[in-house]
Amino acid sequence: MMLVNNSDNPSRKVVIENIASTFDVIPDIHELDFIFQYSLSRNPNFSRVVKRYFDRGAYAAKKLADFIGDRQDPSVLDFASGYGCVARHLRHFVPQASKVTCCDIHPDAVSLGCKTVVSYVSSHERRFPVCTYKQRAIHRRSLTI
Repeated sequence: MMLVNNSDNPSRKVVIENIASTFDVIPDIHELDFIFQYSLSRNPNFSRVVKRYFDRGAYAAKKLADFIGDRQDPSVLDFASGYGCVARHLRHFVPQASKVTCCDIHPDAVSLGCKTVVSYVSSHERRFPVCTYKQRAIHRRSLTI
């Protein structure tokens, strides 16, 4: 895995590690992380981009925790998880989740230590059982209440 914080610029590594430590999360930022690279292309202030990257990930994880509420032992699927902007914060905001699964089309993206699934890039790569609206309607009518 190629990481931004393992680049030839040691000061960038220090910036990332210091900011990540304030959140107590994994400091690794993959060099292909689209969110990070887009932000960096819009703002040349590296420290500010790193801070915002971790802030936004924590914010999204907090929103998910608010949605989950006090449910015990929820299963969490971080679909289109990318390179872990949000996933790295889940253990803090959803500690009661015993099962967290990350899913993305990029195999390198989902490498943060949680269960990972590489999703399909094209729909023709995966076959699902065909179920037409008519079949579902008949099935619903056959249910007894």
